[in-house]
Amino acid sequence: MVCFPQIMPIREYECKSCGKVIEFLESFSEAPKTIHTFCGGELKRLLSLCAPPEFKGKGFFSTDYKTSKSEPNISDA
Repeated sequence: MVCFPQIMPIREYECKSCGKVIEFLESFSEAPKTIHTFCGGELKRLLSLCAPPEFKGKGFFSTDYKTSKSEPNISDA
């Protein structure tokens, strides 16, 4: 049996006092951070954008697959 580690999102916060943007690795059940530990200011949670997946290698496009010989070719008709 394969055991995968629990996935935890990276959450971004901005301090309203000093303006610094910080990241935390938090579980989904953990309460959001409210106080900046460095300056004591109030934290505002930011919406993070994640990068789309990159599909590299063969097999991700229809042009990567060969057509079988038994299928009729439209251009021959």
